[in-house]
Amino acid sequence: MKLTWLLLALMIVVGCGGGARQVSAPARPSGKGEEVASLRKRVLKNPTDAEARVALGEELIRLRKFDEAVAQFDSALLQRPALLPAKFGRAAALYQQGQKTPALSGFLDVLNAPESAPFVPLIAATVGMPYSTRQITYGPGDNIKGRYSLAGNEIVFQSNRDGNWEIYRMPVEGANAVRLTYDPGDDLSPDFSPDGRLIVFASTRGASGKQNSGEKQRSLYQMNAADGSRVKRLVANKYDNWNPVHSPKGGWLVFVSDRDDQRDLDYGGRQSDLFIYALADSSLQRFTHGFGDKSAPFVNLAGDMIYYINNVNGDFEIYEQGVRETSGHRLLFEGGPKGSPQCSDDGKWLVYFEKNQNNFDLYIHRRESGQTERLTAHPAMDTFPCLQRQGSKIIFTSNRSGSYQLFEIDLKTPTTREELAAGLSHLLSASKTTAD
Repeated sequence: MKLTWLLLALMIVVGCGGGARQVSAPARPSGKGEEVASLRKRVLKNPTDAEARVALGEELIRLRKFDEAVAQFDSALLQRPALLPAKFGRAAALYQQGQKTPALSGFLDVLNAPESAPFVPLIAATVGMPYSTRQITYGPGDNIKGRYSLAGNEIVFQSNRDGNWEIYRMPVEGANAVRLTYDPGDDLSPDFSPDGRLIVFASTRGASGKQNSGEKQRSLYQMNAADGSRVKRLVANKYDNWNPVHSPKGGWLVFVSDRDDQRDLDYGGRQSDLFIYALADSSLQRFTHGFGDKSAPFVNLAGDMIYYINNVNGDFEIYEQGVRETSGHRLLFEGGPKGSPQCSDDGKWLVYFEKNQNNFDLYIHRRESGQTERLTAHPAMDTFPCLQRQGSKIIFTSNRSGSYQLFEIDLKTPTTREELAAGLSHLLSASKTTAD
């Protein structure tokens, strides 16, 4: 089913160019700690020493001398054609060079060997498939932007299965989804209240005025999570309001609006900022200031920090800002444009999506080590991650099955050999199609 302007807007928002992403992935240790010079001497002394050539190739990969590394692995395989460390090393060097088709074929060759178990986590980390992933919605239509309840046992999402965007709720473990809204307008971006009893969402319902492009502006609404009853409008404006998110501590929500930019510009052209809405007295307070579009807010578990994206420097980058602070701090800016940042409960890592080489994938950034781990490596578009509070799972939106559906990653469950082989086969097919 063709997507409406909502998903197209995503491409516009983070559709700027982005370079190749350098991601931390564990290299296979040589186990001997030998320097390159010593290894070269070993190889010269005994050219048929396949283990020495593998160790030398691994050291050359660390030095980013990939052509030399491939040559060493090739020589090792001439001596011992079934030597798995040589096959893995060769594929890893080719992958780092960007030669994806032969690299993926090499990884699959390793996985097909009976002794492949030690190489499964190494290959998974290299290609960005470290954890088990399952599909949790299957249509009809597109099902996107899933959010966990604070308890982590339910999700709420938007779906166009009935013709336009409506809000649905379902258990995480899978069951029939319950439709909560019935309106000809588009109901979008739902989020649970901390106690799970209410859902806040954006909607074009009741919008009479239109912006210059013809798109209707969005207002914010609240309804009962159980059955969609008692719908109440919270925020309305002649401009646009979207992406409402509750504070886990309750009492307020943060959302995005272009209400303070009075320029007569086309839809999406005005500057967006974050605003805080107090549920007790309906008061509004502008949270972000300065140049740049701010969007995709997320409130940490303690309720004292807000994460968001800002394109003041060109691409969308990730910022954090204390709820009592007047300006944000740039947090993640290397690589391509980013979206939907979310922070772990302990504040030690962030998950987000990023565009690189015309593709969108999910990443984790660990703040203490400064390392970034790629969570998905699919040729499809993987976006809108949502962390399970006090849990280990991430729900996200992807079109890897054709239409846009919800998928879930479990950070406590490493990917299996079978899952990895299936994923690599899909990537290999896609890389051959692209090459053709």
